[in-house]
Amino acid sequence: MIRNITIQGYKSFSRDQATRVAFDGTKQAALFYGLNGAGKSAIGQVVQRHGTADPIANCSVAFTAGTAYECFVYNEAFVEANFRNTAGFPGIFSIGQQDADALTRMETLEKESLDMDSRRGQLSGELEVLGQEAEKAQEVAAEATWRVYRDHSEGILGPWLGGYGKNKKGLFQKVRDVALAVGETPPSVDDLHSRMEDLAAEQATEKGQVSLDFTDLMAIEMDSIWGKAVVGSQDSRLAAAIQQIGNIDWVHAGKKYVTEHSTDCPFCQQLLPPDFKEQLALLIEGDYQKDLEKIQALGVRYEARIADLTAAARTILADGSFARENAELEKAWSNLHLLLTRNLYAMQQKYRQAGHAAEIELSADSVFLVNKALTQIKERIDTYNQRIRNRQAERVKVGADFWKRMRFDHAGVLEVYNSAKETADAKIREKNSFLANVIDRRREIQAELIVLRANSAGTAKAVEGINARLKGLGIEGFTIKRKEGEGNLYCLTRPGVDVDDYLSLSEGEKTMISFFYFVELVNGSAFADRNLPQNRKIVFIDDPISSLSHTYVYDIVSIIVEEMIRGAKKAKQVCVLTHSLFFYHEMVKQLGGKSAHKQCEFFRVSKSQHSSVRAMAWDEIKSEYQAFWQVIKDARNGTASIAAVPNAMRCICEHFFSFTDQQDDFKQALLKLSNEDQSFKSLARYLDRNSHADLVNLTDFGDHDMAYFLDKFEAVFRVTKYPGHYNQMMGPPVVEQPVPVEAA
Repeated sequence: MIRNITIQGYKSFSRDQATRVAFDGTKQAALFYGLNGAGKSAIGQVVQRHGTADPIANCSVAFTAGTAYECFVYNEAFVEANFRNTAGFPGIFSIGQQDADALTRMETLEKESLDMDSRRGQLSGELEVLGQEAEKAQEVAAEATWRVYRDHSEGILGPWLGGYGKNKKGLFQKVRDVALAVGETPPSVDDLHSRMEDLAAEQATEKGQVSLDFTDLMAIEMDSIWGKAVVGSQDSRLAAAIQQIGNIDWVHAGKKYVTEHSTDCPFCQQLLPPDFKEQLALLIEGDYQKDLEKIQALGVRYEARIADLTAAARTILADGSFARENAELEKAWSNLHLLLTRNLYAMQQKYRQAGHAAEIELSADSVFLVNKALTQIKERIDTYNQRIRNRQAERVKVGADFWKRMRFDHAGVLEVYNSAKETADAKIREKNSFLANVIDRRREIQAELIVLRANSAGTAKAVEGINARLKGLGIEGFTIKRKEGEGNLYCLTRPGVDVDDYLSLSEGEKTMISFFYFVELVNGSAFADRNLPQNRKIVFIDDPISSLSHTYVYDIVSIIVEEMIRGAKKAKQVCVLTHSLFFYHEMVKQLGGKSAHKQCEFFRVSKSQHSSVRAMAWDEIKSEYQAFWQVIKDARNGTASIAAVPNAMRCICEHFFSFTDQQDDFKQALLKLSNEDQSFKSLARYLDRNSHADLVNLTDFGDHDMAYFLDKFEAVFRVTKYPGHYNQMMGPPVVEQPVPVEAA
């Protein structure tokens, strides 16, 4: 079906703004009403020329997707092309008197063809839904992967996202296309950041390696002296007593208080034995003194090694960026330094208390952890140096690893999408296979139908149809027949006259024959090798009762409603345009009266500066008298041309004051208003000339604007004391609403 018609800059339609007529889509028929000159014919002409070699510029017709339609338009152009310009007119192909077997076969094929069309439409709809579902799944997945752009486009990894600023689907497809080996875990984002930072400084140079020298620590820590109880010489007679009290360290510490001239003990003040000094020297000199010196020397070496290591470690931690990044090094060194400090203290205590064993903790395990962290830093430095030696290759590798990381991080999203896509693709392949079979079968049917029609078809049925319609209307003064020797052309024949000129027909008779021809064209085909199902035909009929008397209006309406809208050969969509209220109301009546809106939508075509189209209720236009009032209301609302207003005013005055038998009061009112306003005289004379008074209508009203006309028109009813009727018919001002614009 036609979804909408867009008109811009054609005839009386605005050049600056498009007018769009949107159809319901659920209703088969549409009825357009408008006065002559409102712009109705332009609508049909846009449809008629759409899809031809000569379309109307800036105008378009949008159809329901998925089905090909053909439009049949009855208007003046159709009549000129098919009837008036030739003495005969093209024959109409329709099934005639075929033999029974051929007819049965054709009916079967046509039914199957319709079934194929229905199945094709169903499959196309299912494919569209599947396509929408697949598109939605991709949109959801693309939205999930879009965080790649949000998270990294402004950062150091941004160079690989430069082409995806507004392309969510493109980014999604890029991530989806990345190849990732089974079990492969790409480098982390932090690692990628680190690698790019290594490459950021174009003038960066290679870094030197770092190390700590732990030589001599273990040798000192493992010396047996720390576990040995250092005691005095056993040759001194003081040895037994000192050993008994176990206080050689106290004695050694107090030796300095015994001088060459001391006679008393420096601690108890008792008289010392005469040989005390000699025995004391014998006790603490020799091996005891050597052990003390060794303890002192080892402690000094150990302390020096600690100082060297501390200085080197501080340099590494302070100057090496990679060392600062490695929290394990700082932790391991802190633990080792604490252990060494404790050992040093124990060694110093051993010197002061040589008689007691010292607990020295071996540093091997702590040294191992420090060396382990240093090894990691060395590897990091090696990697860094290799990167800056091969900057371009490293950039390429970072890019590849970046996309692998993104693919890895979005594996769940892609797994869900791929599963949904595989399911949808399988269904789409299945539907497409079915659709291909349906199309192939329909092509076979059409080929067979062409052969059957070519072998058995004629034009007799079309001739019978047109002549039967003429006879049904009581017209027996002429018929049509195939013109001998002229192929599919018709001519007129009258009683007693073999062939007559079509010019002998009245305008009304020409209208009837051309319309009947159009009906046969819609019901059949103008080509013997072509078949188009009725449900793919769209019909536009523009004022089909032109030049016809009211006697035939009922018949024309019956043909449109009963054959084209309801009949066995009804079209998919039928649109009728008319200026006749009699025809309009007859259409409404035969469409069901009050229930006509269930299958038909209604439009009003009007013209002010430009033509406009709006939807209306079926009963909005009730009579010719109301139609003239509608022109006045349209003028007040700015949707009617000023040229149409005086005529509508004159017709209203003629109808109303004749019906109320107030012609004299009407004339007096015009005289009174003319005396009050001399510029009103020409309009007053025009209003006083009823539609059949004479052949001359004076229309020179000066430079009056719309407000002046409306003011004087209201004054006529006020002076004649009918202001209530004026107010009732005009109602409150209403702003015209445009026809709803369907989304493109």
